[in-house]
Amino acid sequence: MTDRLLAAARRQIDALDAEIVRLVDRRALLAKEIAEAKARAGVPLVDAAREDAIAARAGEAARVIPRGAAAALLRAVIAACRSSITDG
Repeated sequence: MTDRLLAAARRQIDALDAEIVRLVDRRALLAKEIAEAKARAGVPLVDAAREDAIAARAGEAARVIPRGAAAALLRAVIAACRSSITDG
């Protein structure tokens, strides 16, 4: 790969990384709304079965990265969103 092609590919990755962070931020805002609704309803914050289902769907959706990596990625996103609620 030439230096120019490498630089262009890296710019695309940088843009995707920024988009991923924006999407996770949007997800965190939605998760906060859900957490507030759950608190009003007296429902526990964590729904382990739903989190397992989300991770499983991510694994099934993966086409290039390994399924386990996709599932772990979504578990990390869930944890980040939860920490924005409990720590933020």
